[in-house]
Parts: sequence; C-alpha cells; structure tokens
Amino acid sequence: MSRFVTRWRTAVGATAAAVMAGLLGVPAASAAPHSVSDPTGYVNPQVGNTTSGMTFPGAAVPFGMVQNSPDTNVGNAAYNYDATTLTGFSQVHLSGIGCPAGSWVRIMPTVGAVTDTSLSANMSEFSHDTEVSRPGYYGVTLEKHNIRAELTSTTRTGVDRFTYADGEADRKLIVNVTDVWGQTFASDVKVVGDKIQGSVTSGSFCGAGRPSRYTLHFSMTLSEPIAGVATWNRGEKVPVAGRTAATGGAVLSFAPGGKAPVVTHTGVSYTSVEGAEKNRVAELSKGPGSRGKLKSFDTVRDDAHAVWKKQLRSVRVSSDSTDDLKTFYTELYHGLLHPSVAQDVDGTYQGFDGKPHKVAPGDDYYQMLSMWDTYRSQNQLIALLEPKRATDIARSILAIYEQGGWVPRWSLGQAETNATSGDPVTPFIVTLYSRGLLDDELSAKLFAALWKNVNEVPPPSTNIKAREFNPDYLSRGFIPSERIPGEAASIGLEYSLADCALGTMAVGLGKFAEADALQPRCDEFAHIWNPDIESKGYVGFPQVRAADGSFVPTDAVVNGKGFKEGTAWQYQWLGQQDPEALFRLMGGADEAEKRLDTFFTFPAVLDDVSTAAAKHWVTGPIDYNGHFEFNPNNEPDFHAPWMYAWTDSPWKTSAVTRAQRALYTDTYNGIPGNDDLGASSAMGAFAMLGLFEAQPGTGNYIFSAPMFPKAVITQSDGTRITLNAPGAKSSVNQYIDKLTVGGEKTGRSWISHHDLLAAGTVDFKLTTDGASSRWGRGSGNQPPAMLGAEEDPAAKSPMD
Repeated sequence: MSRFVTRWRTAVGATAAAVMAGLLGVPAASAAPHSVSDPTGYVNPQVGNTTSGMTFPGAAVPFGMVQNSPDTNVGNAAYNYDATTLTGFSQVHLSGIGCPAGSWVRIMPTVGAVTDTSLSANMSEFSHDTEVSRPGYYGVTLEKHNIRAELTSTTRTGVDRFTYADGEADRKLIVNVTDVWGQTFASDVKVVGDKIQGSVTSGSFCGAGRPSRYTLHFSMTLSEPIAGVATWNRGEKVPVAGRTAATGGAVLSFAPGGKAPVVTHTGVSYTSVEGAEKNRVAELSKGPGSRGKLKSFDTVRDDAHAVWKKQLRSVRVSSDSTDDLKTFYTELYHGLLHPSVAQDVDGTYQGFDGKPHKVAPGDDYYQMLSMWDTYRSQNQLIALLEPKRATDIARSILAIYEQGGWVPRWSLGQAETNATSGDPVTPFIVTLYSRGLLDDELSAKLFAALWKNVNEVPPPSTNIKAREFNPDYLSRGFIPSERIPGEAASIGLEYSLADCALGTMAVGLGKFAEADALQPRCDEFAHIWNPDIESKGYVGFPQVRAADGSFVPTDAVVNGKGFKEGTAWQYQWLGQQDPEALFRLMGGADEAEKRLDTFFTFPAVLDDVSTAAAKHWVTGPIDYNGHFEFNPNNEPDFHAPWMYAWTDSPWKTSAVTRAQRALYTDTYNGIPGNDDLGASSAMGAFAMLGLFEAQPGTGNYIFSAPMFPKAVITQSDGTRITLNAPGAKSSVNQYIDKLTVGGEKTGRSWISHHDLLAAGTVDFKLTTDGASSRWGRGSGNQPPAMLGAEEDPAAKSPMD
C-alpha cells in the first residue's frame, strides 16, 4: 500500500475518533424564538432582479421545467427591476444566469389591431406598486390597456390569467416564439383547433461561437374560444390574417362581449409537442371523471404555494429578526429553483445522442447543470436537503456521459454549452459520493467516466470539450498561456482540485493505483507559483506561465491575466485541497493568516459588521480585475472565508461571514453578483446556518458561528439535524467558544456529513471575544487535506 494511502487512512481514522474524545457534557438548553410555520411569507422573489443578480420575479415550483415570469428585456437581464415597461410573459427562464438564455414562448395580452408584432410596439408600462411576487405566483397590471396579468405554474406547465378592463370588446393575445433572451435559430407556431403548438430552438449560450442548440416544445390551450388568427414569420412585423402556421408567432382574437379572464394553459417539453401536450393534460387535469376539465388558476396557484411551503420547511429557523428571516428564506428559495426536471410525465427525455430515453420509475432526469457555479455551494444544499434528488442528478450526469461519450461542464437543455472552464463535474460528483449518495454500481460507472475525463481529451468531432487542456496539464503540470491566455492559470488550479477530489473517491473504491496516480496532482498549484512576485507587502503568488516554463510578465498581481473572472489575489486560495502545502508557499500559516486579513480588510470587519463589506470588498458584479480584496460576487473565492480554519484564528471566519451577510438584503439588488442558478444564495444560506464545505468533494463542513438561535434541518427521508446557538444574531460579531456535537464536546473546527447526520444535534456556545476563544485551534482540530500531500510542493521545478 502506498505511503499516502496509509497516511490518508490514518488521518481519517484519527479524526473520526477525535470527535468522540474529550467529552465534557452538553450546555444547558436556552429558550429560542419560535420557528417559522410558513416560510413562504418571508420569500421575496424580486431579490436579485437586476443586471447583477439576474434572478426572475415570476412563478415556479422547486426544480421545475417551467419558470413563468415577466420580461423587460432592458440591459443584461430578462427582467430588470429598474425597467418601466414589460414586453410579455415567458414560460421558461434561468435564475441568476450570467448571460442571455431563456424567455422562451412569450405571451403578451393587448387590445385592438396588431399591425406591428415587434416587442417595442406592444410593450406596456407598469408600476412596481401593482406587482405581487411570491413563491408560485406573480401579478402585475399592464397600464397600456389596464390588463391584470397573473402567473402561476406546475412542474411542466405555465398558467397565465389575463383580466381585461370591463367592457373591452377587442381582446387579443400575442404568442411570440422567436424573440428570446439570447439567440433563436429556429421556431414555429401553428394553431390547430383550440390548441396553439410549436417550438423554439436557441443556442450559442454565452456567445463565443458555441454551436450548442437546445429546443423547447409547447402546447397551449385557452379558456376562451379562439375567434381569429393571424401569424407572422421571423423577420416579419405584420401578421397575416387567416394563416394558421408560421415561424414567428401568432395573434389570437376572441369574440367580443366576453367578460371572463382569458387563461392560458401551456405545457412544455424538451422532447416533442406531443410530450408538451401530455404534460399539460397530466398536470392540469382535474382528474378521472372531469371530462377534460382543467384546474382553475386559483387551484394551481394554491398548489404551488403548498409545494413551496413544504419545501422551505425543510429548514426551520428561529429568529427575532425579520430581516434575517427574509434573507435566509429568499436564499433558500433561490437555491432550490434549479437544476430543472427534464423528463416528461411519462418519463421520456431527449438524450445527448439526439434520441428519446426513459428514466427508471421513481427517478428524475435533470438539466440546466451550471456546475462551475454550483459545485461549490448549491450542490451541497441539495445533497443536504434532498439526497434522493441529488442522486438523480448524478444519474443524469452519467446518462449524459453514456449518450454523449463525455461528462459535461455546463449542460443546458439537450446540449453541452462548454461554458465556464476547469473541471467542475468531478468535485460535483465526488461531493455526492462522499455523502454516500451513490450506490456501488453508480459509483463505479461514474468513477470510470471521471477517470476518462481527467486523463483523456475528446476528439474534435464531438461538441463536448471536457478537459480540453489535459495534454499540456498532464505533461507539464500547468497550462501554457499560449493555449488560452485569459484562463490558463485558473484552469490548472481547477484541474488540480478536481484530481485531488477524484483521488479520495479512488481510495474509497479501493482503486489505489488510480489514487497513486492522482495524488501528485493535488499540489499542482505549486507549478504556477512564482515565489518572486510581490503585492501589498507579500511575496509569492500564482502566475500564468508560457510553454517554455517562464512566467508571463504582467502589469500587476491584480490585473487578472491568466485567471477566469478573478485575479491572483482571489485565486491564490484555490488550493484548499491541501491548505498546509499551499500555506507553505506563502511562508507558513501565520503569513497566510496575515494575507487573509489583508484580503478581508481586517480589522475593518471587526469595527463595523454592517458596512465593512460594502466599503472595502469588491462590490461590482462583473468587477473582476484590479482588486486584491475578497470578491463575494463570484464563485472562485467563495470558500476563502473558511480558510482561517487552517490558521490559529478560526474565529475570524465568523467575522467575515457576518460582514458578508450585510450584502444580502430584502431588496431587488440584494444578492452580490450573479446568483448563478442559486450558487450565491446557497453559499449565503450555509453561512447563516454556520456550516460550509470549503473543500468540495470531502463531505466535510467547517463550522462558523450560526446567525440563528436555532435551526432544524429535515431531510426528505425525515432525518433531522438541530443546530442550537442561544443568543445568535447576524448583526453582532459572535464567535464559537465551545461546541458540542451529539452530546459530546469537541474542539474540531469541522464535521463530516455522515457525523453530522449521526449526531442529530449540534450545540454552539457563542462569545463576542473571538481572539480569546481556544476552540478550533491547533493542528489536531483543523480539517484534513483531501488526499496525501507532497512533502514540499515548493520544491517542484518549473518543468517537472
């Protein structure tokens, strides 16, 4: 058995035993505020509705295929709170995405003749005073014709209700299939009897000439008979009366004299129009004996509310702070919108091979997998609250591999977009494996897929790029700047983290030869560490290299050259798989702590917890370059606050997370940066609970001081974890003084997912004097490295 496997097993065994040692009893229970009975009342879907957060205010259910929401199409967001006009109501959106995609199948109610079908000709002014936005429901008044628009949804259907002004005799609906947020490559619509059916094909996600294509089909019925039809083709503005099929959209007219609202029922599918129709009938039908009658709008709305109430009660927190309750439950809401169920009600989904497939009974197939964003926080949230759903997501990734030949990085609909960079799928899967959510067969198949991914390169004929820079990385230990100047250094750092995570899975599966091969890659960050460059009084930082091994000259450490959406200051912490080795490159743990202090602007975070972040950290949503400070707007340094766990001051994490909490507010700009399908929100929610997996793939949470006196987490199978922190507040700097896990006192700063579930209860005793607390200090209380470490990574030569 190899040296590092022996050491890894010894370390894990020792730390597992340590949690049961030093038993000093349980602190006395303290009274806490009552927990929330209906969390939906604290959710504000309009938080993040900006060109920064890019969330949507409309109706959806957890992990739904439909996100039924208004569009403004102003700026870089489908809905921008600063806009004053609406262009319609689309059935599918993506929450917090950083570039255009969505707004598919747009419906706009109007009055009178429609002679110009462009968005600008039919948009309407609106006021936020008339908006109502809550989980599963959205409503607004269109001022142009005094029409009340209301939206709700099921998993696969959108239901819209449009109430026209009394006496209005010329009611119309515009169904637009060509104007989307992004690019349209094909679309069609046709009116067949009482149904409007069609599809829209989009692609080139996030630009860069990506050839990805994804198609959404729909089937719609209305509560009122259609009295007249006119359609238009893409590129046209004037609809042609009487034509029932076209490529741009349709204008629908209704008989005069009708006073009832017009209600649309729209099923969607990624397989076919027939699938969309089945989805609509199955999810909206009143059931056997109803003779085809559909549920009322109010019933669907109430059902959506009930689904969200149950989902959000999976974490019941107690607090006297309404602001904290609003912030937390809005974070939880946003963190549970995606990924999206992709199969139809009969289990059929469109595979990456272009063919229909079926999921096993009781399973779900998922799409909209933004893993570079979500592998660091949102994946862990789903795994904690919805373990069965997390397993199904892993099965979905395996299905993509089996049908497409390679694992994805960012899959949207039926296509791989190749957006983002690095190797996010590996830590994503290993995170689930470390929690015991993959059975033996699934684990073995996924390991084989990941092993291929970390060692090979897809042929040019496939659209899935996977780890396209493997040849350079595996032969040199770094990716030369010549290959991809803007991201070469950061991609190598991501590969190293992924390889180390996969090594832990290899050990768990008994694949020690594979683990031996992966272990040296854990510390590949040393290959791009320049020990001679200086910034802010510190010497040594990661830096992009040329093919000949030389460091590429840069203007400054903070200019971002070679790093995706960040700078060397922000990426220097992306070596959390082996913090001890990383800190040696910085001059030791004490020097690393000083860097962290500069990074987070200590002592400012201690002086004023409510303003320090806004005053001193990176606050611009796309403001990546030119900064040495913490960037809470973007994923690469999400984990940085928890790096204090490997210093002699683990208490400082709690100061940083409280300063960060101030950036999340109950306002439309209340999310720092793009929410990225729930990634930022999930990170914020974990910080408020006092748990975070800083090393994705380990299954280990690092503790920080909770911001609620009590939180009860209930998994979908009924397993319950209670976190007690008497007197906890987010507005005061508080730190862990003592910690009791499952009735046993411990000084460890971390806990495994398995131990957390087994313990059932964690009791925190908090203090306002973090510097005096001895909790979490010392090497015996620090989280272990992912996989064995090199003896001295600084000794790596440039071309080793």
